[in-house]
Amino acid sequence: MKKIIALILALLMAFAFTACGQKSNETPAQEEPSEPAAETEATEVNPPEISAQLRADFDKAFEGAASLTLKPVAFFGNTSKGKTFLARVSALGSDTETFMLISLTEDDAGIPLVSDMVDTGVPTQVSSGNETGGWGDPSSPVITDELKAIFDRAFEEYDGAECIPIALVSEQVVGGMNYCFFCQTTNENGDPANAFVYIYTDLGDRSEVTDMVLIGQ
Repeated sequence: MKKIIALILALLMAFAFTACGQKSNETPAQEEPSEPAAETEATEVNPPEISAQLRADFDKAFEGAASLTLKPVAFFGNTSKGKTFLARVSALGSDTETFMLISLTEDDAGIPLVSDMVDTGVPTQVSSGNETGGWGDPSSPVITDELKAIFDRAFEEYDGAECIPIALVSEQVVGGMNYCFFCQTTNENGDPANAFVYIYTDLGDRSEVTDMVLIGQ
C-alpha cells in the first residue's frame, strides 16, 4: 500500500513540475492590470458540490497526466493555496486509490495550475464501478439534514474530539449503511485539523462512529 501511494505521489510531483515548466515557457497575452481577488481561508463550505466550471478547471490542470486517474469528489472553497479539492487518485493500472487534497491556482494567462498536493494517507476503498456491497461514490457530497442527523446521533456517545462534517465522500450498503465523512476537527494539541470519520447506521436508525482517521497523524 505505501509503495503504491509513494508511486502516486511521485507521478503527481513529476507531472506538476513538468506542467509548471511548460507554462513558464509560454508568453501570456498582455492584459490590463486588475485588482487581486481577496483570498479567504475555507472553513465550512456548503454545499461542497463541484460545478461544471470547477470540474473543467480541475481537468485542465491535469491535462497530460496520462499515468494518473483523478476524480475530484468535493470542493472546499478558496484557501491560501488556491481552489482546494478532495480527489480520488490512483496510478494507471493500479487498484489502489487514495484521497488527496489538491489545490489549484492560475498563471498570468488564467490557465489552472496545480499549486499544492497533500496525501491524506487514507485509501478510498471505492470499488471499481461501485460494485454491489463495496464502497461507492454518493450521489452528492452535500451534508443533508438526514445525514447531519445520522452524524449527530453517532457522536452522542462518542468519547473523542468534536467534529463538523464538511462532505460525504463515500458510502457502502451493508446491513444498514456505512458512511465516510470528511470533517473539521482538532488534533491532540487542540489545533485545527481534518479527519475522515466513518459511521455505521443500522436499519433501526441507530448510529455509531466506527473509525476516525486524522490527516497527517
